Amino acid sequence: MAGVLLGQVVPSDGALIKLLENIDKCSKLPRWTSTPFDIIVLDEFQDCNPETFWLVECFVRANNLRKGGQPARIVVLGDERQSI
Repeated sequence: MAGVLLGQVVPSDGALIKLLENIDKCSKLPRWTSTPFDIIVLDEFQDCNPETFWLVECFVRANNLRKGGQPARIVVLGDERQSI
């Protein structure tokens, strides 16, 4: 997801955090160049942390803008009995 949204491979959570430190969370969305998705599936959502949630939110918003404002369907999968 980060690779599609940010245009580069993000190999770890630490690398994601460094990228987020350089991006103002209130600024405009990164430029979307890929084909937008009609359905977005978020698996293992029980493991989502604030940085990942911010990335998901930006991804969904950028995808929807690329689709002309038409929202994608979002499927969220998680196990409330499992968490890291």
